[in-house]
Amino acid sequence: MLFYLANVLPHTDDPDIYFKYIEACARLGNYKEVERVIRETTYYDPIKVKDFLKDMKLPDPRPLIYLCD
Repeated sequence: MLFYLANVLPHTDDPDIYFKYIEACARLGNYKEVERVIRETTYYDPIKVKDFLKDMKLPDPRPLIYLCD
């Protein structure tokens, strides 16, 4: 799923696809990629992503900090 979404991501601005990509990266522990997507794009739903990241209880809060900034 992650590889498919990584190929689709540059060609879409669908918030659901961005959320699924962020969710897949976070569940696999790829927090640097979550942070990068949050910093570099605005196509995701910030409320939905914020709630998801808070529920994940990330070991590194930087993606959540970038999101709230």
